[in-house]
Amino acid sequence: MPGAVVLIDPLVPPEQEGFFRALDRDLERADRPLAILLTVPWHERSAEEVAERYGTAFGGLPRGVIPLSFPEVVETIYWLPEHGALVPGDTLLGEMRDGLAVCRIDPAANATPHSKRFQRERRRSGSKLSARPTCSHPRLSNS
Repeated sequence: MPGAVVLIDPLVPPEQEGFFRALDRDLERADRPLAILLTVPWHERSAEEVAERYGTAFGGLPRGVIPLSFPEVVETIYWLPEHGALVPGDTLLGEMRDGLAVCRIDPAANATPHSKRFQRERRRSGSKLSARPTCSHPRLSNS
């Protein structure tokens, strides 16, 4: 059993009150803390808002969640063994019938990063990575 209620790359919808009422109810029913995880730095979107509201930090890894780091695509994909679920952010795109594309971040795109956290991480790592993923690999066929 996971050690927390886990939100991965949270994005609060425009109808915030209903969302937060439902999350409050889920947290109370589960009687566990909230954990917020990011797959890629630019998915920070609502993470800070949710973390502040519930008095939690994001990035702490709860029991029952296994991070699979893929530095070549600047992403952490999470494995949730209890649910048999693999949770990617931006690097796996497509549909099973057409296969999947593995996307890399294109440093030549010079896109504007979506968040301050992405800028901080990019400065800290000395990376020149763009904030926009582009598919640079052929599709992986499901046949």
